[in-house]
Amino acid sequence: MLNYLKNEVGFENSFYLDDHAKPEIDINQDLRNSDSKFELLKCKKYNNLKLVVTDEELIYIRNIDKFEFPNNVLIFLSKHSSKSKIPALTSHFTGNFSTDKSLGGAAFEIGVAYPSFQKEYMKNLFLMKNRLSRYDLTIESSHHGPTSSSNPILFIEIGSSEEEWNNKETARIVCECLIQTIQKINQNKNANVEELEIAIGLGGNHYPQKFNSLILNSNVAFAAIASKHNLRFINSEMLNQMLKKSNEKVTSIYIDKKGMGSEKNRILSLLETQGLEPKYI
Repeated sequence: MLNYLKNEVGFENSFYLDDHAKPEIDINQDLRNSDSKFELLKCKKYNNLKLVVTDEELIYIRNIDKFEFPNNVLIFLSKHSSKSKIPALTSHFTGNFSTDKSLGGAAFEIGVAYPSFQKEYMKNLFLMKNRLSRYDLTIESSHHGPTSSSNPILFIEIGSSEEEWNNKETARIVCECLIQTIQKINQNKNANVEELEIAIGLGGNHYPQKFNSLILNSNVAFAAIASKHNLRFINSEMLNQMLKKSNEKVTSIYIDKKGMGSEKNRILSLLETQGLEPKYI
């Protein structure tokens, strides 16, 4: 993706951020920043976009607001890995539902979501499905870091092996869909949100196909999604974060009625005590 953005979109005029402007890297509590490099590139054609390039693992970036990009969406262009190696183009918001922060971010913290942006990107990607027939096109449930930013964070990923990571045509399509999304959101920011039902999702697997289908085929857009294996960590505090950490007001809760496992009754009771009525799919 980087080569396409540099060579064909025209990102240039690069310089390295000094230590004052660089975020920190936190891998297994080994906090550092002196030897990490962050390169900033700009583009004349899209002067509202800035591209930050680093060799560091993106999930471990901390204090990301040191970039001083207020009131923006932070889009992480990343590789996607999976044991199955199934070709996939994914997107997801960030978050840790438990004490486990081995994949970056803070414990018990959800990153800020941008539901309409993810929905628009996935719809643009789906329009290109004939050129992406090898790939699963899917959202993922919220996971890993970074989580601590006042800005929305969205990961856009190509997976799941070297073959897909090095596919220039796939990189081109992903970047084109992303730029189209940015332009559309900028042009129709307020009108777009008024037409949408903004929700959080509970249940399903890591690749929540029922929620993915709603994104592609209805007016629903999702903020945080907690997969079935994370439901045991959902309490009133985590639920409140899921509802509040979106730059668009969450008005609905969707439940995968066959994807709740042993936590179903507890979660339904929790929602009832909070006066929240879920929708089932």
